Amino acid sequence: MGAPRTRELDCALCVVGAGIAGLNALWSAKPYLGGSDHVVVVDRRPVTGGMWNDAYDYVRLHQPHPMFTVGDLAWTGGRHRSHLATRAEVTDHLTRCAREVFDGLSLTRLLGTEYLSHDEVPTAGGASAVVHLRDAEGGRVRVRAKTLIKAFGFDVRRATPLPLASAAVRSVPPHDAALFDDDAPVFVIGSGKTAMDTVLELLRRRASREVRMIAGSGTVFLDRAKLCPPFPRSLLGGSTGFRIALDISRRFDGTNGREASDHLRDRYGLSLLPGARHNALGIASRAELDAVREGLREVTLGHLAEVRDEASGPIMQLLDGRARAVPEGSYLVNCTGYLDPQVAYEPFRSPGGAVLSVTPRSALHFLTTHGGFLLPHLHYRGELERLPLYELDTTLLRRRDKTAWASALYVHGLYNMAHILDALPASVLGTMGVNLDNWFPVARRLWDLAELKRRGRDHAARAKGVLDRLRAHHDGVRCGPLPR
Repeated sequence: MGAPRTRELDCALCVVGAGIAGLNALWSAKPYLGGSDHVVVVDRRPVTGGMWNDAYDYVRLHQPHPMFTVGDLAWTGGRHRSHLATRAEVTDHLTRCAREVFDGLSLTRLLGTEYLSHDEVPTAGGASAVVHLRDAEGGRVRVRAKTLIKAFGFDVRRATPLPLASAAVRSVPPHDAALFDDDAPVFVIGSGKTAMDTVLELLRRRASREVRMIAGSGTVFLDRAKLCPPFPRSLLGGSTGFRIALDISRRFDGTNGREASDHLRDRYGLSLLPGARHNALGIASRAELDAVREGLREVTLGHLAEVRDEASGPIMQLLDGRARAVPEGSYLVNCTGYLDPQVAYEPFRSPGGAVLSVTPRSALHFLTTHGGFLLPHLHYRGELERLPLYELDTTLLRRRDKTAWASALYVHGLYNMAHILDALPASVLGTMGVNLDNWFPVARRLWDLAELKRRGRDHAARAKGVLDRLRAHHDGVRCGPLPR
């Protein structure tokens, strides 16, 4: 029996990834496509919506739901704008967004299809991409595309249990239903948003549950009351993302990560523990952290190394050498790893210009939703070749220096957005629904825009100096113009 035949497709645009980044990318590309231009949409999942299809059932958005969308598509359902949407609400909204974005396109949907690789090949007009795929039955698909957008985003995968030596404890991911079935003690590993969600859900189901946390270096959250203050305080109070970025660009010089991180925490943040230093740019409220703090039996700053079975019972070992007994039958829940995606580096624009990549390894903006929205507009308008935009490998920087990571992301976003706002018309930027600053009244946003228009060159010059010093301080971390 011969090898299976490879299916061949030709298109003007191929988008790999049908989560919120990919849907925003297609939304932005759609106005530039002609009526005869064919589009191919690929995702390894059998449905659109990305990682939200795999998330644990009790997950909720960090942010108010209207600013988590595709383009400027409004949510339905009549919830108050401060509502933090559930997993089911998010997947329903993204499914509806996909239908609206797909409508009117000449479209082939290759859902349940795995991306394997691609080649950029020269053409008479510049370059194109050949994309190699594998479908659910193992058959091969080859797509020839004028433009390829790889909207992998953070490529969040469903969590897996931590590999532990002990047979006397139960290592599980957050979505394991057995975790909620009995009264056994629980150790939540991690202190980020997943850990907070898991603690709150455990306590909601059984307030007397014995829950402890191994918190790493401790997580700092951005204070939702400052980023999204209720009306009428939002008229003058709170801080827009632009104002936070301006503040950080004056505090962070590219080398003083600890000092800038402490300022970000003290002025805009909340933490479960006073010694917390790791700012993951998650958003939380004081009430959420108070509920977690009151419900936990114990919080330990430290990183888990192993759990081993000894004669006296299971013993937990931390990386700093500390050890403690663990009750037999305890659950250890892996709430780590979501901000460390295993995505290979690719520039956000390929050397030939035919491939755009939306990932944190070559970030145009630290939020991949923003990258997904902005990159196609800049590409089709020819601005990616003209503008002096900087890429930033946010994944490698986080591994090298967590204290500098959040500050660098704000400064990098400020630098690129100062240039992008000059290049894209208000009619385009007005459809960018994922901008969290849309929470604030129009007058506040216009004030920020006027400041950027008036002093954008000065702000960009300061930010560039910070980023250049960051690159020199962290040799090997890509932070600068794309290689030509």
